[in-house]
Amino acid sequence: MIREHLKQAINDALAKGWSGNQLAKAAGVDQGGLSRLMNDQRGVSVETADKLAAFFSMKLTQPKIPPANKG
Repeated sequence: MIREHLKQAINDALAKGWSGNQLAKAAGVDQGGLSRLMNDQRGVSVETADKLAAFFSMKLTQPKIPPANKG
């Protein structure tokens, strides 16, 4: 799910004229890794996801944890 949100943000940036190289440099991530992520050739590391999320001003929300079953 997080990966799909990141990919959508990257696609939106590319549609607005950013190149993959510009985006990778601005976000502080490896361009090859960014390309592999976009081509579904690998997942995204926590470090890369964190950098991309920060670049795009994305934040995770507090999880909704259901009550535990007692019984």
